[in-house]
Amino acid sequence: MEPPRLTHRPYQATPAYGKPASNENGQPRQLDHEYNRASGFHYPPIDLSTRQIRLVRVLPSALGSPIRCEFVMSSIDSTNYPYTALSYTWDDATSEYGIVKIILDGQDFWVRKNLWYFLHHTRLKSTASHTQYWIDAICINQTPSEEEDMNEKNHQVQLMGEIYSGAHMVVAWLGEPPERMIPSLERISRRGVDMKCLLDIKDPSSDFTDVSTRTAYLDLISRPYFTRVWVVQEIILARKIVFKYGSSSFNSIQVSNGLTQMKHLWDNYAYPHGLRIDRAIMEFLGLKSSNPLDKIYGLLGLLDADDIVPDYAKSRVDLYRDVLKACIRGIWRDWASRADELSMVVYVGYVRFCLLELLELDDNAVVHADSSVKEEMGIDWTAIPPDLFAEELGDHVIDINRAERRHFRSGTRGMAPLCIFVLAGRYRSSCTV
Repeated sequence: MEPPRLTHRPYQATPAYGKPASNENGQPRQLDHEYNRASGFHYPPIDLSTRQIRLVRVLPSALGSPIRCEFVMSSIDSTNYPYTALSYTWDDATSEYGIVKIILDGQDFWVRKNLWYFLHHTRLKSTASHTQYWIDAICINQTPSEEEDMNEKNHQVQLMGEIYSGAHMVVAWLGEPPERMIPSLERISRRGVDMKCLLDIKDPSSDFTDVSTRTAYLDLISRPYFTRVWVVQEIILARKIVFKYGSSSFNSIQVSNGLTQMKHLWDNYAYPHGLRIDRAIMEFLGLKSSNPLDKIYGLLGLLDADDIVPDYAKSRVDLYRDVLKACIRGIWRDWASRADELSMVVYVGYVRFCLLELLELDDNAVVHADSSVKEEMGIDWTAIPPDLFAEELGDHVIDINRAERRHFRSGTRGMAPLCIFVLAGRYRSSCTV
């Protein structure tokens, strides 16, 4: 079923047809946020001094009628309302074709089409009204007024690691499939196929040798979902996870091409208090987010970085400075007894190089931030020529892009610490020429 199209222009928000429209800051417009702000949507307040969260129930409703939902106030620590956390991609909202109106707590509320499809499938279940969901686009106020500022969003994003680890189940919503693929997806879901056989056209042992089934499976594991930074912690921290593509369900083994590297990274590089932030920067450099700040904030639930807290009022340069300092502290703590100082300085220079790419900054933008970090941390990487890293970073990005095309079959690789000693040696050699 297709979501209903808007037949009138709600409130005073101006729709954007055709080419994606931008706001006054040059960023793509988010019409769902504009409409919800213009409608004066009222959220039940959250007590920011506690670990309170909003949950949402999808109420039963007839096909063709608006989807209806209601809030339930709870706490991460509460056992009264076990909940399912939704992991998904936000999708585009630059035109009215990408948003749909639902009824939330008796008020008009706009969601993006990808989320509408999930809500649509959910309301068809007999148990829908007895299940609480945590869905960030609904449960967090994404359009705070100046009076409310960003305190709530900062508070809730800081809890997201615990929200996903505390959920009794995580549903990874991959979207709505093309209708022609549904029979093949159902076959794959029912049979629990061997993905290696399915992908290897020379393997005669697979029952799934027809083109339509292979095409459906390749579409399944190449969903945009697997390229987004937020889903990393949502998958890794889940107690139990099920992948939904339309009405078809898949387990983690069936989509393992998108998961192997994430689990491997957590199992092999997580420290007692989490993954070191410099390692995360390099491993997940190629993943995407609409807001560059989220390339850091979207991983906080996994990181050993208590001194980094979500703050959406912060500039990219300020976040760059704070993250670089946190990286240096972690590197010095863990490498001090195992590496010479030059190797560590080279490594810091490489991490900085990756961080600039991650936050979409250049050297000119961070001159003052760099001076502050050098003075406070007592380290100077400026003697290391950037060209030393350019080839390595180029290979790194190419590898990540290749991994995306292969649906994370080989995963993102990051730079192994051993490579840093190679770079240090290369630098020493260049100095003696």
